[in-house]
Amino acid sequence: EMFVYKVENEALDDQPIRLLSFPSDAMISGLFRNEEMLHPKGNTRLKVGDVLCIISREGDLEALNKLFDGESTLRQQQLAFFGSFVLNGDALLTDVAKAYGLTISPQQASMTLGEFISLRVGGHPVVGDDVEWHGIHWVVNEVVANSVKKVGMRLF
Repeated sequence: EMFVYKVENEALDDQPIRLLSFPSDAMISGLFRNEEMLHPKGNTRLKVGDVLCIISREGDLEALNKLFDGESTLRQQQLAFFGSFVLNGDALLTDVAKAYGLTISPQQASMTLGEFISLRVGGHPVVGDDVEWHGIHWVVNEVVANSVKKVGMRLF
């Protein structure tokens, strides 16, 4: 079904679309600003007065209403805690080091990012564990069976 929302919630003003907590199957089919249709991307910032056309299931209506009424929190709060970028825990530490210009020891060369983080937090990682390494905060974002699956990069 198509649902139409006018952005009136001031908390959504100037927020990138990618930070909205949409239900998993919901998608924006159109965004109108000043009666002109835009083709939004994840970095498109909402403005008060924008009109969004969203395709979703009727079962998602309550979550969408909460989002646009201001009852739902933005992912901004999550990003402030976990970081703007999320990496897979199974990424090889050598690849992460190359991508971000970091140095690693020979002992770390065969480790995954998840193994490295787990080792640094004492072997029992939990969501929210934070390791500072090379001026970056690496924050455990997801753990399954004592294994780090997702790691956020917080640059402050």
